Amino acid sequence: MTAVDVSASVSKYRDVARGLWNNAFLPMVKADLPDDPRSEWDIRDEFEDLCVEIFSNLVLFPVGAGKLRIAPSYRADGAVLSELKVIPHEHADLLVAESEGNSFRSYDLSISVASDAQLDLRFRAFFDYWELGLRDLEYCHAVVAACPDRPQFVGRNVLVRATQAKYELSAL
Repeated sequence: MTAVDVSASVSKYRDVARGLWNNAFLPMVKADLPDDPRSEWDIRDEFEDLCVEIFSNLVLFPVGAGKLRIAPSYRADGAVLSELKVIPHEHADLLVAESEGNSFRSYDLSISVASDAQLDLRFRAFFDYWELGLRDLEYCHAVVAACPDRPQFVGRNVLVRATQAKYELSAL
């Protein structure tokens, strides 16, 4: 399989997931139902598990990649989807996590625009800073797979606005 632009399908997935959370799951988080033993984090995890299936059905199956899977975003040990390349627009702003510490609290500012480096980014999940509130899935959480001019960035987490990137499924 050659590289396939799946940007439209990824955008559709993002719209569906955002609407599902904001219209169905968020009200359950806020409702504090007396007979529901689940915590707000349990509800979030159930939503993320459902998103794995939605992503497969909207993005992967239509291009013959149904054997691939994303990991639920709550899994800290979840692997990236190495076949899904995230290609930021040339002037897209990037938030590259520091090499040490909490990956979404401090950033390495030496690469702040996509054109500053030759980054090969791979898809991990969509991301919002507050997961139990209204969600826009504003950011794409990617991981640096390669960076020829700055190899010290390999393995680092990167946030790029979801709408400032192209998504390409590479050869299987």
